Amino acid sequence: MYSSLTAILGAMASKRARQVKAGAKAAAEIADKTGRVSGNSSVASKGVNMYNGPTIDRPFEKDFPNGYKADKDGNLTHDIDGRQLVPGGTTVGRVVRGEEKTLSATELDAIAEEATGRPVTILPQSELGHNLGRTRMNRVTGRPIDVALSDKLTIEQGPKVLGHEVGHVIDQYAGEIPTKGLKRELGDLYNTLNHPNRDRQNPDLPATYGKPVSPKTFGYRKDDVDRELMAEAIRVYMVNPSYIKEHAPNVAARIRKWVNENPELRKIVQFNSAAGAAALGAGQSSDDE
Repeated sequence: MYSSLTAILGAMASKRARQVKAGAKAAAEIADKTGRVSGNSSVASKGVNMYNGPTIDRPFEKDFPNGYKADKDGNLTHDIDGRQLVPGGTTVGRVVRGEEKTLSATELDAIAEEATGRPVTILPQSELGHNLGRTRMNRVTGRPIDVALSDKLTIEQGPKVLGHEVGHVIDQYAGEIPTKGLKRELGDLYNTLNHPNRDRQNPDLPATYGKPVSPKTFGYRKDDVDRELMAEAIRVYMVNPSYIKEHAPNVAARIRKWVNENPELRKIVQFNSAAGAAALGAGQSSDDE
């Protein structure tokens, strides 16, 4: 298996047969151990018109108006909400040379593998039906057990679909993050990230005409809507953290709470905005003092 989605997709033309065979074997092994069941045993990506939202300039001080705690190397020791961060894993929202860093396809791929215990696999489109990606869960624990992507995805589409599937992985690992009280923010986010009609001046935004889209627009069942909304919210937090913190702050806070307080999941990924060397200065409190 390749170590990053970009490598998988880039080598697909010459390696497809081997990948398909390996993916089918892995799927068969999982089926033997977990069984194939209907309902919520899997969640999937159906659309390719996925966007990452507008790029915005969000000052670091807006996340930490009362100061922050960092170690001597400039790494934050506590998140926005005051929770202590743990070493290891992947931290979303780090600041590198003053800019908030997002996750690459390689990092998304690593999160998926660490959380499921299996590399992301590429399957022929025929095995995924109308879906472009799929995350399957253990029917007993609800934990994610594997992620598969369509062999029809392009280099541009692949990271977005992978990000959505990793959103499902994190959501399931966390025990399905509640959406109560967040429907408006989640709905606005989903429409911004998935509406096929885009603003002519700023394609990162949806067009102002037409009805907003929701998971139901793309054929998802009512029972799957909340999970699709949350997976997309987690995806945008991983690839555009400034945007979700600015336009859906309550959703962002809910994600941080359920991920950063999970003793197992936080070792794989944490959501935060970290100081970084360029952001050190006023308001800093060092844990080494």
